[in-house]
Amino acid sequence: MVPRPDLAIYLEVPIEVIMERLKKKRVRSVMESLEVQEKVRDVYMNLVKEGKLIMVDGNRPIMEVSQDIQKIVIEKLKNP
Repeated sequence: MVPRPDLAIYLEVPIEVIMERLKKKRVRSVMESLEVQEKVRDVYMNLVKEGKLIMVDGNRPIMEVSQDIQKIVIEKLKNP
């Protein structure tokens, strides 16, 4: 059995944004369909609801996202 991580963060981005970013990639994969992305998002959202992932809004400027992540990590280090 794989041990549970001390901290796992999910960067939430609207599926439309994900699909637009995937279109710009040179290499394609099966993970790029809208249907697959919706299913993947559902799995992650369930993990967030179960408390296994911490969700951060990834659809903001990178500095804001990184500051939020830094706060989460620091808090986890203070209270393991």
